[in-house]
Amino acid sequence: MAIITKKQGQLEYLTAEGITVPHCFTTRLGGVSEGYLSSLNIGMHRGDDPKNVEDNYRILGAALGFSLEDLVLTRQIHTDMVRVVTRKDAGRGLDHRDFPECDALITKDPGVALVIFTADCTPILFHDPITGAVGAAHAGWKGTALGIAARTVEAMVREFGCDP
Repeated sequence: MAIITKKQGQLEYLTAEGITVPHCFTTRLGGVSEGYLSSLNIGMHRGDDPKNVEDNYRILGAALGFSLEDLVLTRQIHTDMVRVVTRKDAGRGLDHRDFPECDALITKDPGVALVIFTADCTPILFHDPITGAVGAAHAGWKGTALGIAARTVEAMVREFGCDP
């Protein structure tokens, strides 16, 4: 599966060929944050002005088709915990510390935008074109060793009837 670089104005992000739902892997390019956080910082916990982080999500949302009210974030703790989310979980804010602990999110509610953070960890995206279910997992070494990818697939099968 090829990774494709996309540009919209100053925004630059990556997508995976073959995943047909809106998704991206962010880069640092195209946002409004300044200094050591420039430019597309989307982490409230980094010391950035919260307005900059909101604006960066708005820029990203304009490119991908989501609003701040569509977002569900994670409080990642390097485990194999998977959380099922719905439209009711969206729009709770941009501080990942305000969300329950887990390292993967799954949903089949259209329009819910899942957000995971990866620095030196690996993002894993899941999509079932039959059920419409999607998932996003944060896979650090510990989560990988615990089977976060398999746990995410198992949860999608159990919760949404996906066929792996």
